[in-house]
Amino acid sequence: MLEARAISLAAREHAGQSYGSGEDTVRGGIELTHIVHLQHVRDNTLKLANVAGIGRYGTSMLMCVAWLHDLIEDTGATFNDIAKVYGFGTTIAEAVFSLSGHGRNRAERWESTADLTKKNHVALFVRMADRYANYAHARSQGTNGVPMSRMYEEEAEKFLTLIGEARNYCTEGNDAGFGVTSSTLSHAAFDYVASWFI
Repeated sequence: MLEARAISLAAREHAGQSYGSGEDTVRGGIELTHIVHLQHVRDNTLKLANVAGIGRYGTSMLMCVAWLHDLIEDTGATFNDIAKVYGFGTTIAEAVFSLSGHGRNRAERWESTADLTKKNHVALFVRMADRYANYAHARSQGTNGVPMSRMYEEEAEKFLTLIGEARNYCTEGNDAGFGVTSSTLSHAAFDYVASWFI
């Protein structure tokens, strides 16, 4: 099973990594490992897939990208590793690459992925799910998470603009790779995600 392979690879490559830094890694006195963050992203991605009515093949692909979305950014794995060495193929590798920010700061990392993400619907779904996982985690931290949750709230408009641009990029009849038209995705999942931040 493709998702089982993705889970195994993510667990191995992210072993020893924590999600966040300092006090942000603590949830109820327990360290939040990176694999737990990936599970949250996977669960959010599945919710989006269900809302959008994505079939089994598309959902399986999304689940893999959810598990692997930080692989290039956090472990040094490459596009070629994901596509060929680990055998996930170019569609999954392209989505993971689209989600892999590069730059010296948060703004540069955003710019390096924004255009790629809005044109790759697999990546866009996972980016939406990842953003909500980040926001939910920050809010769960109480006073420790206030600076991060405020940052995500301040960035919400920019994030929703990205989703809107992706909606505009969608055209009727354009198959987004899930067996449903892009316009169907824009009216279902994108609006659902917008409600997370309102």
